[in-house]
Amino acid sequence: MKPRPSPAPLACCVVFLVCAKHAFGAVLRKQDGNRVAVKNIATVQRAARLGLQCKPSSSTLDSSTLTRASANVGENWVWQSTYDRFVEHKPITVLLLGGSVELRPWVISLGSWLEEQLPGSRLVIGAQGSSGSMWLYDHMNQSGRSGISIESLNPQLIIADTSVNPWQEVGGPKGFLDQRKEAFYVEKIVRQALSYQFRPTLVFLEWMSLWDNVGTEPHFHTNEDAHMPVLRYYGIPSCSARDALWPHLDHAVGERHWNRSEILPDGLHPSKQSGEFIVDLLSDFICTSLHRAAGVAQGHRQFWPAQLPPVLMTDGTVERLGRAPREDDMEAIQNVTAVLSGSDDWTRGNATALASDLLTLVSGGSLMTWQVLVHWCGRRPGGVAAVPRATALTGSWFVRVLAHFHIAAMHYYSLLPEHIGAVFGFPSWARFGSCWVPFFFMLSGFVAYLADGRQGDSANIPGLANLLGRRLAKYYPAFALSIVITVGTPVCRVFIADHLGQFFLTLFLVQSWVRPFERVLMNGPSWYLSNLVAFSLAAPFWSKQVRLTSSPVLLLSWLWITSCMFPFTIRALNFQPLLGDGLASFVSFSPWCNWPCFLSGMVLARVFGDFADSWRGLLPFKIGASVAFACLALLFLVLDVDTQAFEQWLRCAWLPPVFACLITALAAGEDKVFQLLGLLPCAEWLAGCAWCLYILHVPLFLAFHPWVSRHLGLDQPEVLALLASVAAAIVHTMYDAPIQARLGALLSRPSAQLPGSPGLSAKLNLCKGKP
Repeated sequence: MKPRPSPAPLACCVVFLVCAKHAFGAVLRKQDGNRVAVKNIATVQRAARLGLQCKPSSSTLDSSTLTRASANVGENWVWQSTYDRFVEHKPITVLLLGGSVELRPWVISLGSWLEEQLPGSRLVIGAQGSSGSMWLYDHMNQSGRSGISIESLNPQLIIADTSVNPWQEVGGPKGFLDQRKEAFYVEKIVRQALSYQFRPTLVFLEWMSLWDNVGTEPHFHTNEDAHMPVLRYYGIPSCSARDALWPHLDHAVGERHWNRSEILPDGLHPSKQSGEFIVDLLSDFICTSLHRAAGVAQGHRQFWPAQLPPVLMTDGTVERLGRAPREDDMEAIQNVTAVLSGSDDWTRGNATALASDLLTLVSGGSLMTWQVLVHWCGRRPGGVAAVPRATALTGSWFVRVLAHFHIAAMHYYSLLPEHIGAVFGFPSWARFGSCWVPFFFMLSGFVAYLADGRQGDSANIPGLANLLGRRLAKYYPAFALSIVITVGTPVCRVFIADHLGQFFLTLFLVQSWVRPFERVLMNGPSWYLSNLVAFSLAAPFWSKQVRLTSSPVLLLSWLWITSCMFPFTIRALNFQPLLGDGLASFVSFSPWCNWPCFLSGMVLARVFGDFADSWRGLLPFKIGASVAFACLALLFLVLDVDTQAFEQWLRCAWLPPVFACLITALAAGEDKVFQLLGLLPCAEWLAGCAWCLYILHVPLFLAFHPWVSRHLGLDQPEVLALLASVAAAIVHTMYDAPIQARLGALLSRPSAQLPGSPGLSAKLNLCKGKP
């Protein structure tokens, strides 16, 4: 027997490399410090020689208003990075972090001003609606919502705004004025920014609000009051639009009066006029601070501090509130992340990426186990299983219409602006809208198995090409219209301009295979098509395996266990706190986590085909569809979704068996209630309208809700979903159905079919397995 090599030499090499890395790194850091000092002296000399050029935007604000905006001038060394860019006349990268206030059109004017000052500059918008200081800190290393590593982005200037959102989120259980927790997270943001090696300038923007749930009468006290002690302690500059503009709204003596409705139309978000004021205040604040730094630089250059001062808002300060600010176990996540990455460096973004990679490995291992089980079970005696006789899934249009309406209502509750969402809340029944996803994947797999069995073997290149053409002809017309509406929406255009790669991935329906897994402004519901197209191409190969296996019940049980493994892994490794940072999006939207449901539908169809003749006429199938649907309705109305971890267990483990019963009972066609629903003459038309509602409801909301809210006063999500349903019916009747019919006719021609591929004439005229 050949002896195994000893691991000792390899371990010695690893230890040597680690020690060499740290030793060499110390030398490099010392050399870098010397180079920085030389560069600072050279920059001062160039500043004195060239002079600083920074001109504020044209402003109608008086000098006293502009002066009031300087809530905290900050230390001059904070401006070092931005100052160097202006002196050297090089383009600057600015990262804007905040909430929905930073998603308004004024940010475009700010970007234009930066371009005028330093051509080639760019403004990266990392703001996220309804986000507070906790979210900003957790996503700072990802440049906020942009998803770009901040080390790669390397911004010279970071503008942060956490002034008008609670530290946790809008509607948080602790209320808004939880000032110590706000200061706690703001200090974490400051210390994080000051620890970056590229030394960005950090500026806090302070806005104002008239909402009752934001501050106390007269709603002047916002989070700015909690920020100031921290910002002054660290020397971080703060530009306060609240301090500058409030006297004009409050009839202050000697100040010009402005109508509040013109400055804050909805009580929070800036109008076009006040947006211009923000740009004026920021540009003047930046230029004034840079000129102040230049004046100091010509005399005595202030350098970046060698080390940070002691922590001001310690954990003990927050503990006196009775609870630490985070509800999750930070230490446990840090330990798991260190094991996965081999590093003690911890960020929530990195932890989420590593956790999703681990779940991908779990999914890949399950897929390999599926192949082993198929081989182990052996072939079915007698060859390929027979496909059940004509199955119409009687009355399934009713489930699809209600499910799509439920999904639309869920999205509308979540997309409402903060001040409207605070009125309507987010009822638990609406949160269950996302739980319909396993049902539609199982339904699609069920139909795909039946269709493949009647069309013959399509597991070849001509068959796959024809299958892809039919799928795109069915799905793409309505999806293309949703993209046109998305591109025509201003807020979406700004987002697309910063994420062109994600836009093209969406166009080609591959967006759910790459991070980030959730882009609402890129027509978020289209992720389903990205999954379904991939599963449809794999369906012929899976269908062949399912039809030949001798143990479909065993395979169906294994697929259910596989689906349960995702929430089980999250629970076992304590990944629950990462669900809100993108891990839930991965589990919900990634094909790696959805293939078990689709394949379960195919195996379920095989099981139904084996026992259909003996099942028909039994009492459970005469009432099965009605009972299953009633159980779902009761569950959604009574149960409360209190955590995302519970929602994942519900979607992946508990609901799939209920959906399997519902689909099987619909396929049996014996349920009297659904038989009556199936007699409706317009059932096929309603099913098509439901598909258009699903794919169009988010773009319609983003494009038309501001107008509907302003002119019609309609904000109730259920009413908005009804309006979207009417629009979807019009689109299906006048656009989607005619185009599908035309494309179907073209693909049905013999000349349009590839040799050896099944024609469209063999297509099942069943419930289209659309979401």
